[in-house]
Amino acid sequence: MPKGVKGSGKPADVPPEETNQYVSQEKFDKLVDAVGELAELIKSKPVDPVIQRAPEAPSFPKQPINYPSQTFADKVPTTAERVPVPAEWNRIVDEILGADFDRWIVYPASGDVLLKISVPREKSNALPNHWDFYKIDIRTKAVGKEGIEGVRKHCQLVKQNLSRGEQPKY
Repeated sequence: MPKGVKGSGKPADVPPEETNQYVSQEKFDKLVDAVGELAELIKSKPVDPVIQRAPEAPSFPKQPINYPSQTFADKVPTTAERVPVPAEWNRIVDEILGADFDRWIVYPASGDVLLKISVPREKSNALPNHWDFYKIDIRTKAVGKEGIEGVRKHCQLVKQNLSRGEQPKY
């Protein structure tokens, strides 16, 4: 501990004669000299060869990003290409959402059957930048083992989401 400091080193423990807020020019000059000597000592020491040969950051070849020329909407299957939706599923979508909601199913290479519902633009609450980029609002559900109940739950969730109104503008 510094001279004159007792206990915890709080200001109350410092004797009154050492509570000056300023340091004398002589003490400051000694500090400057000591710091200068320390800097010279560090500079005079040889640098460890391992540190001297620090590895450079790896460089990666810059490759251009190839964006697809198609928009997401272009990848949506046409009516002729779509796999028909079972009649009972169609009835549930029409009953809960309405006949103006387009729908189709997809059989992926692995995983469950996907039910895709396209929300009409006038009923969609997707942000304008979503529409600008994707050109379509699709709500997808992996139906799988849930079957017809999964379709019903998905339609109810879509309806609930759409009833919240337009999303806030960011």
